[in-house]
Amino acid sequence: MKKQLIKLISTITAGICLFGANNFINISNRVIVANAADYMDKGEVDGYVYDVWNNNYTGTIEYENSGTNGFTASWEEIHNFAVTKGKSFEKNTVSAYQFRECKVRYDLDITPGGSEYVGVRGWFTHPDTLFNIVEVWGSWRPPGNVDAISTVTVDGTNYDIYRENSNTGFDASNQYKIYWSVARREPLELGKSNHIDGTIDVLEHFKAWSSAGLDLGFIYDVQFDLEAYRSSGSAKLNSLDITYDIADESVFGKTVPVRPYEEHDPLPVDIDGKIIKVDFESGNDKTGVLGEEPSLVISDERFYSGTHSLHITQSDEHGEASFFYELDPYDLPESEDISRSYYQTGARIFNNSKDDVSFEVQLVEYTDEPLMYNLEIKSGSRVCKSGQWTNISDLLFTFSHDVFHKYRVVFIPSAPVDYYVDDFYIASGDPEFCVGIQKFEPDVRGDLNGDGVVNSFDVIECRKAIINSMGVNRIETSGDVNGDFRSNVSDLVLLTKYVLNKSREIPLSDDEAVLLVGDHADSRTDGQRCIYVSSNNYNDDRLRTVVRNDGSLTSDWSDISFYTCESYEDYTDSDSRKSSKDFDINYSVDLKADDFVDMVLRGTVYQGNCSLRFFIHEGGIDFSELDYYEQTVLNENDFTTVTLNGKEYYMKKDVAREDILTGMIGTDIEFFRKGDQIKTNETCHLENGFNLEEVLKYWSDDHETKDQVMRIGMYIDTNSSSGYADFNELKFA
Repeated sequence: MKKQLIKLISTITAGICLFGANNFINISNRVIVANAADYMDKGEVDGYVYDVWNNNYTGTIEYENSGTNGFTASWEEIHNFAVTKGKSFEKNTVSAYQFRECKVRYDLDITPGGSEYVGVRGWFTHPDTLFNIVEVWGSWRPPGNVDAISTVTVDGTNYDIYRENSNTGFDASNQYKIYWSVARREPLELGKSNHIDGTIDVLEHFKAWSSAGLDLGFIYDVQFDLEAYRSSGSAKLNSLDITYDIADESVFGKTVPVRPYEEHDPLPVDIDGKIIKVDFESGNDKTGVLGEEPSLVISDERFYSGTHSLHITQSDEHGEASFFYELDPYDLPESEDISRSYYQTGARIFNNSKDDVSFEVQLVEYTDEPLMYNLEIKSGSRVCKSGQWTNISDLLFTFSHDVFHKYRVVFIPSAPVDYYVDDFYIASGDPEFCVGIQKFEPDVRGDLNGDGVVNSFDVIECRKAIINSMGVNRIETSGDVNGDFRSNVSDLVLLTKYVLNKSREIPLSDDEAVLLVGDHADSRTDGQRCIYVSSNNYNDDRLRTVVRNDGSLTSDWSDISFYTCESYEDYTDSDSRKSSKDFDINYSVDLKADDFVDMVLRGTVYQGNCSLRFFIHEGGIDFSELDYYEQTVLNENDFTTVTLNGKEYYMKKDVAREDILTGMIGTDIEFFRKGDQIKTNETCHLENGFNLEEVLKYWSDDHETKDQVMRIGMYIDTNSSSGYADFNELKFA
């Protein structure tokens, strides 16, 4: 399997590793000293599992397991620290409703220094839920500014019950619920030794949460919990005993849900990361089609590999016919913890219709009767060109292995279409199989029609691709044979020479171009070129960006509601900062959009304790054509006329402001190039060049050798449009 674009894998991995650590020390007696590291250690001693976590690269902790299931721990100037010890259960096997008894007996001495709390912590799965029973706390009573939804009295102690949602800040589908029972007690004495002991009847809290309308799931673990935030302190768990009794059926509340799939071992992962492969050489009872009056047959009329594919047809009067694969959760190997696992899916699709059609790929959770889709997670989308095979590849999706739900991977066309499907797969989403960006790696270089050989039929396809790409877009893969992600005459010449045996190979372009599909974020602070693409369209090929080793780039977008693309260099690391006199800015671009588009050079410069943000709008502005709101914001009387590189600009210089992040005195200067350079729906050529010193003279008279450039880049910005920007040159330094 090719290493395709899954750039967000690093973000995804960071999103799920809430307690993740880069390294951990394997010490049999578990004496841990963690300095300046985000650290987690876990293990099992005498049938009790434990976790130790120190967050945010701060402070020092020590931890050691002791007899009678106890431990000793100390923490100094930590940001966030937690230690838990208790019992774990096989995932999705024991429902909370099956417990006849669950009690945690403990004896603890603790010297708190601030925001500590002590009690029971655990996880439910199906639904994913973190639960806490808090017995005592220090200077802060959890969960903070949240309203209680109910109360319960357990063994003579009153508890307030709370429910809240996690805020992962990454993906709504990855969020989980949090349940709290918090005792009404006096807080711990800070800076003094406090002795607490007792029995926490966990089952009674389960029953109280259920009565309050909270859904309980399957028990993953029940652990004694000590947590601290921004404090120093110590604790000794003298003894811990957890007992429980589990029935075969539900004892209270809801009944245990039925599993729609039969439990079995997961399928193996092959050397390319693939887990499930369907080549349609015969029927497959897990594949099907959704929609009104569609039909599907195993066909030998067209195929990408082997001798057959799946042919899907329907009447044009009805809705779109969607191909699906029924996903058995047990087929996929899962991660070792309870966080979501990541996979990729894809297939080859031959569009047998006269028009190009986009296919969106989703993972859906559904019920049979009535047929209802409860959860839809978009993996990405691809445009399938008319009359050719398209490789829909490596679309990432998250999966929680909830074996009590039913799932389908669905390929949804945007319009009625007659099409063939071949070589469907599901593969591992581990970084080993999802690396960086998409390079030019066809199965057979020059094989444009996908029949496995390079011949005169590919020359015909190349000509067709060149004709189709003329004046439409600047990124084209259907006729590309030299790896520059264009379809042009050079491809035709190279391919023709090869087919006629006048050359022994098809040479690759020297550009070393890579293709980014959908949103992309690359951030470095060493002055190297970075790229940022944003439109809220992950892995969607309506949004494509080609980046080359010389810093130039090409981007195209189609029917996107909003779109921003920026190529920039960041020098925030002190060792890599450069003076403004080192920056000669040059660009040359062909730009086209069917609606408004803005192209801006922007940057940030520091001088002592002052900062400048400058914005140079190269698209031009005509005040007479602005609407009332824009004229109010951009009043021509607020501008002066200046010259950059012999060209006139309107300039607006804001009054000094304080940068809330750095405390520096900041200034904003905006330049608007005079004249209407960009014509709607026309290809416009723009170019310019100047030294950054020429810009900074409008900021300060004393800027020579004192100005330090922190960041500089060029971005394009547009709304509700289609178009392209082809930078033949883009240099900053």
